[in-house]
Amino acid sequence: MKPEHVIGNTAALRAVSDDQRQRILNLLVGAPLGAAELASRLRVAQTRVYYHLDLLAKNGLIRVVAERPAGRRVERIYRAVARWFRVDAKLIGGGKSVARARARILDQAMVDFREALDRPSKGKDPTLVMRTFVRLHPAQIGRLRKRLIEVVQSLDPSQEKGEVMEVAIALFPAQRP
Repeated sequence: MKPEHVIGNTAALRAVSDDQRQRILNLLVGAPLGAAELASRLRVAQTRVYYHLDLLAKNGLIRVVAERPAGRRVERIYRAVARWFRVDAKLIGGGKSVARARARILDQAMVDFREALDRPSKGKDPTLVMRTFVRLHPAQIGRLRKRLIEVVQSLDPSQEKGEVMEVAIALFPAQRP
């Protein structure tokens, strides 16, 4: 699996902009899975999973890594093509287009967070939410941004054991005196 895949066309961007396909892609970064397992984990119909898998595969975001017998048919096992996906800035332009794309990511993280609050806890709550305002020079902003990226990229999504955690990070200029 490559460390990073750059999304460079609008069809692939549309494919990953769907929340369900983002979830499928995240699961396939973590481990190779078939449609039945994905449907079970996502609690959706297997036919819907096949639809999403087809779009992700057509756009080069996932690939078939194995095939195994499953009764009278052959089950395909899929895997993400990379650990990280980045949208080519030329594709979405700058300014407001990028800001809207980032805002949609945070909006979906908030939806996921609210859903997590409604689920019963399995012991000590591992949730961490922090917010602070700081004054940083441009060099400090660059170093902090780089460190945050390094922390997230150091996590191994392919671990098979442990609790699935979502990490959402936002670093942005604030309107505060």
